[in-house]
Amino acid sequence: MNDAPPLDGPLLDGASGVEPILDRDESWARISRWFEDARVRRWYGGESHRCTPAQARETYRRRAIGESPVRAAFITHERAPIGYVQFYRVDAPEEYQLPPEHDVSRTWALDLFIGEPELWGRGIGGRIIELLCAHLEHELGAREILIDPRVENARAVRAYGRVGFEVVGRLRAYEEQDGVVHDGLLMRRLASGAAGQNVEK
Repeated sequence: MNDAPPLDGPLLDGASGVEPILDRDESWARISRWFEDARVRRWYGGESHRCTPAQARETYRRRAIGESPVRAAFITHERAPIGYVQFYRVDAPEEYQLPPEHDVSRTWALDLFIGEPELWGRGIGGRIIELLCAHLEHELGAREILIDPRVENARAVRAYGRVGFEVVGRLRAYEEQDGVVHDGLLMRRLASGAAGQNVEK
């Protein structure tokens, strides 16, 4: 993966935002607490993704402080962290089972979860995706942005569809979680004025 610059400040849309993760004990404790909830683990990491604060720091610190090609940030609501998002350049078409000729020179991908289930279904995730897509398109030159929910995660698929992502393929045997192999959906959002490439193999 090519390096992406970390956020140098918050991206805000009313009460919702994307803000840098500070290298503090409370940041890693918060992430650890989110993964204590089985509803969160079901869609992000699986049952085995429980982690202590120390393990959360080991996993996510380099992403948060700009020492990894993957850049991480907190999703916030009323300036309080409620979830996690990461974004990164796509290096090669095969990472997303795309045809070899697919040009990924301006392709980015993102992953996210809201760690407070009581805030699910309130449109916060959609606003966050809009914020981050605008940042990727206007500040970092993204032409297309990819996201890859599990096939059975209908709530996420609907949410991503509402903010401009379209299903363009099925990712076969894409993710193994707790010993079970799952398919994913490849969803794509194009920057304004960008022409879409054929992703059929």
